Amino acid sequence: MDELETAALAGGISNKTHTNFTTNSTQSQRNIILAWLQHSPLTTLQAREVLFIMSPATRIFELKEQGHLIKTFLVNATFGSKKKIAQYVLMPKVVK
Repeated sequence: MDELETAALAGGISNKTHTNFTTNSTQSQRNIILAWLQHSPLTTLQAREVLFIMSPATRIFELKEQGHLIKTFLVNATFGSKKKIAQYVLMPKVVK
């Protein structure tokens, strides 16, 4: 299973699975985020704690620059918390 398939298991990625990633390059991080987003929204905390991507906002910005339509929403960090974190959602491409 390659890193994209692994990342696509949104919510099912463990620390053990993460060790299978072959590189931590910026391109690899973008690919991992994009694969996750194709199946599920991604929060800043998930990117850091599950995918071990410490600067997800930068990778999201780069993906947007490449033409991916990603919306950013502010959501509560935890249930009942007033702290907000980013949640990224990949929007479907509109065919004209």
